[in-house]
Amino acid sequence: MNAISLFWFCGFSTNSWACERREGFVSALSAAGHGCDVFDIEYPGDVTPVWDAKETTALADWLLRLPNKRSVEIGKVYDTL
Repeated sequence: MNAISLFWFCGFSTNSWACERREGFVSALSAAGHGCDVFDIEYPGDVTPVWDAKETTALADWLLRLPNKRSVEIGKVYDTL
């Protein structure tokens, strides 16, 4: 069985909960002797088609730069009324 040795994180740089999650993930990996490639994007607060297209393009570009044989977990949490 192969151990996981490469790690990535995708999150919003403008949301405190996302920054805390990123910092905790990166810190835990660092303590275990691993690095982490981070992709952050600014979240404007409201999702618009223009922002969504920009985010999708930036995310796709980032994913294409990652090494082959990758597994990335990305989670989005949207506020609801």
